[in-house]
Amino acid sequence: MTWQQSSPTSTFPTLYQKLKQEQPSLSFQEWKFNNLGLQLGLNPETSDFGIKVHDLAVTLFPESANLYDSLAEVHFFAGNSKEAILNSKKSLALNPENGKAVNRLKQLKN
Repeated sequence: MTWQQSSPTSTFPTLYQKLKQEQPSLSFQEWKFNNLGLQLGLNPETSDFGIKVHDLAVTLFPESANLYDSLAEVHFFAGNSKEAILNSKKSLALNPENGKAVNRLKQLKN
């Protein structure tokens, strides 16, 4: 069994909450979630896990245009056009200057 088959990604939020309760000083930084999510998300074998990491990240950092942009990028890579559009729009709502999101939306509309 590979780690992909045994990873309980549906429990990421629960695991995060448990870790925060047990280790209140533990710091989870936005950029770490983003890096992990992109590393997993831009690999065809682990893209679903990258999406799960970013789903958790945007829950923890809901005002991060960058995380929504990265979530859109991972969905785009995975062929999930509808989700890529949705998250690109969320990123743009938080940061109207996000040229990557504008370009991705143009790409997806063609």
